[in-house]
Parts: sequence; C-alpha cells; structure tokens
Amino acid sequence: GARAGRALNGERVLGPEETAFEFMLNALRLVEGVPSTLFTRHTGLGLEVLEPARSEAVARGLLEDDPSRLVATATGRQFLNDLVGLFLPAEGPDEKD
Repeated sequence: GARAGRALNGERVLGPEETAFEFMLNALRLVEGVPSTLFTRHTGLGLEVLEPARSEAVARGLLEDDPSRLVATATGRQFLNDLVGLFLPAEGPDEKD
C-alpha cells in the first residue's frame, strides 16, 4: 500500500493520523459538531484512532463527553487551536520518507 506522505500520481496520500486530523480540523469548527459515525464514514477509520487525544480533550473540558457526537464545548470553541492541536499527528522516528 501507499505509505503516508508518499506522492501517488502527483498527489500526496494522507496517512491515517493525518486523515483523522483533517477531519477533526473541519468538524470541530462547526458549532453543532458532527455525529461520531460520520468520522468513520468519511475517513474509513475507527474512533479508536482519536485516542488518547479525545480523552485528553474531554478531560480538559474542550470536547463534549458524548460518544455519539464530536463537538467542542464553549471553552473548546474559544480555544479551538488548542483543541485541534491535540489531534495533530505525532512525528515519530518512523515518519521519515
């Protein structure tokens, strides 16, 4: 399969963590959030890929503790960059091209 970040026909292929981040970046901007099922439908990934960032966001009061929705709290909307930053892909030693 294609490795994360590798060009395929001139277009960059996103890895699972990047795909999850892109989804969350857009979804958390919406005041009403999105149904959790939309994450899996849109990305093809299970919600477990959002852990431990999702639990951390809930613990910090930035994300509603609602398993059926991905929605920022009022504080999370106020500190949206901090909230979205929790979902940034980690850059480990195996991420080199």
